[in-house]
Amino acid sequence: MTITHSFIRAISGLSEAELPDSVIDDLDLISYTEEWLAGYDVSTVPATVQKYAMGYKAIVMLESYILLAVPEKIKDNFNELTRFDTLRELIQLAKDKVAEIENPTDINVSVSRFSIVTPDVDPVTQDAR
Repeated sequence: MTITHSFIRAISGLSEAELPDSVIDDLDLISYTEEWLAGYDVSTVPATVQKYAMGYKAIVMLESYILLAVPEKIKDNFNELTRFDTLRELIQLAKDKVAEIENPTDINVSVSRFSIVTPDVDPVTQDAR
């Protein structure tokens, strides 16, 4: 199973101007994603899902390029489109999909960066908890 340059662009929603073939070739992403997928037991995963996993892995590998090279705003004579926020969401989606292959037993891949911390002493009553 292999993916193509156009598949990587299609799954990421980027145009050829934003993600040229030369970037994909220079990073050798197609070979990399094939070798990456071969390192995991995907015998029970359908071929289409494997193909999409490889595409998402390519997006994860392109994270720095996408965030630096894709313009925050696209503007013509009449319209202006902001894409930067959706690119971060795309990259997070790709990371989650890749994690499903890399860690198939993990149910919740996303980890909250916040937690509730209860003090040992109640700040109002000064009672120990």
